[in-house]
Amino acid sequence: MEKKRRISLLLKMGIMIFILILATALVVFAREIQEAESREAAEQTAANANGITVRVYYGDQNGEFIINKETKISTIDAENLTELLIEQGILQEGTKVRSFNIQNQDDKKMLQVDFNEKFRESLLSLGTSGERIFMGSVINTFLDAYQAEEILITVEGSTLESGHNVYDSYQNFYGQVQQRINVTYTAGRGNQKTVEVLKVYSDLGFATVFDEQTFAHTEDLEKDEVLFYDQKSEGEVQNKAYMKIMRFEETLQSVIADIRTQRPEVELKSTDQPIGQNQESSMVLSYMERKEEQNRKGEMYVCQHNDDTYVIEINCEEDEEDLWGQLQMMLDEFYFVD
Repeated sequence: MEKKRRISLLLKMGIMIFILILATALVVFAREIQEAESREAAEQTAANANGITVRVYYGDQNGEFIINKETKISTIDAENLTELLIEQGILQEGTKVRSFNIQNQDDKKMLQVDFNEKFRESLLSLGTSGERIFMGSVINTFLDAYQAEEILITVEGSTLESGHNVYDSYQNFYGQVQQRINVTYTAGRGNQKTVEVLKVYSDLGFATVFDEQTFAHTEDLEKDEVLFYDQKSEGEVQNKAYMKIMRFEETLQSVIADIRTQRPEVELKSTDQPIGQNQESSMVLSYMERKEEQNRKGEMYVCQHNDDTYVIEINCEEDEEDLWGQLQMMLDEFYFVD
């Protein structure tokens, strides 16, 4: 009898020890889960703070160009990109992604995204130019983020149609629409000339025009520089005139100081001269120089826009009055695009 009691007592003690060990293990396990969740939350918070840089595309203030800006998201996925486009005012609230797929065909990355009916409703409310901005913004944002070549957009599993287009095939990246307008400028001896010019947009954040028969242009976004230059005269490249637009992160005063250090020949012409279509306030520096036995005149317009400093320089051989008139016309047509 005594033996049975001892066995029963040992059994109870064993069970109690087992329960205590189990309880301790559960507490430790719960603590580890909590710590893991805290680490994951902290990592996610850090990811959200740092994020992945993507470009979101949208229309400019005049509805002429598809422009873009950099922003950060925690992860690149269709839902996050859709939210970005909603925040930017391209897509309407309530637009949802029903499905999203990535395919690789013939070394090309191709996207397929299916939206809900809200996407079609937004599209059908737009005119021709608005539709182009709308579709181009969505298409460019997705293609840029995924570094893909083509995208097929459907709505509720069916082909997307509007009163202007049927989007039944894969779409490529949307470029800018070529706009040609007639502009009158003052040439030599006060003569007025009218020419057909091309309006162009630069990712440096501005638009202007130039005569394609006279000028060509190059764009170096790594250097934040765009150059328009006189391309030909009697079949040979002359570079008799040019317009250079440069963007700097430094303050206007710092940029002015750098210019005057590097170009001691410049003289301050004006401290507050309006330029361009929007009459941006600028400081103007002028200079004369001699290159290749030719006298050249130049002006540098320095202004601030969206926390950046821009320098717009025009330079021309002194006796090329027609080219100087065209440079002045290009400056008059210049404006910042937001």
